[in-house]
Amino acid sequence: MNKFSIILPVRNGGEYVKECVEAILTQSYPEFNLLVLDNCSTDGSLEWMKTLASDRITIFPSQHSLTIEENWSRIVTVPRNEFMTMIGHDDLLHKNYLHEMNELIVKHPSATLYQAHYKFIDAAGKTIR
Repeated sequence: MNKFSIILPVRNGGEYVKECVEAILTQSYPEFNLLVLDNCSTDGSLEWMKTLASDRITIFPSQHSLTIEENWSRIVTVPRNEFMTMIGHDDLLHKNYLHEMNELIVKHPSATLYQAHYKFIDAAGKTIR
């Protein structure tokens, strides 16, 4: 059974979503699945995700165009694992993100929210701060 669900709301993620999904699928901690909440993408993002051969990915396409808030709110309607994280399609996870989250959970089992440090990067991946 998977411990983590990574939830990816997306609409027209373009090339960014490809990098995002690659960073998710290459996590060093293996107990996770990826739940994609596609919001009527028209740029080929949905079609590209459907070509990925991974049983970790489940795509939940919307039947009509939603606001960003409506798409995000679908999180409560999809089956999730014990722990979850939400990521934007233009964000990247470090390779050991889930491993570090798991260590925090083991160290602080009674906590209800875990937060990691982050870097702001530009479109080329250069650290801004």
